[in-house]
Amino acid sequence: MWKYCRNGESNERQFFISNDFKYLGWRKPSDEPFNIKNCKKSIDNLVSSIILVPLISIHTIILGRYTKVFKKKKHNNTKEFYLSFSLITEERTVDIVAKTTYDYEAWILGISSLLKLQPKWGKYFLKL
Repeated sequence: MWKYCRNGESNERQFFISNDFKYLGWRKPSDEPFNIKNCKKSIDNLVSSIILVPLISIHTIILGRYTKVFKKKKHNNTKEFYLSFSLITEERTVDIVAKTTYDYEAWILGISSLLKLQPKWGKYFLKL
């Protein structure tokens, strides 16, 4: 999936939910996988490259490209619009574009079920 930064640029990232279901995390896809043979180094490298957001801090799921971050980069791609969503916390937005409809549906259904939040189409949230 693609994560959009505050400057409006996108970067490919691997997203995951922590094993204890407390955090949403992401990292660069090029980061080396965990290597049990070099455990200390791998853990240090892995931890330093992972960004975590507490799931409890996410209060809204917005479908579409409506946040300020998304608006910084204009796209006329209708498919990309319908694969976009934002997770809103008090401190930030996490703005994501899924690569496939399958990924989009899996993440929206999974995260909304996990957080017990109903996703909303974004025009209501234009001030974000």
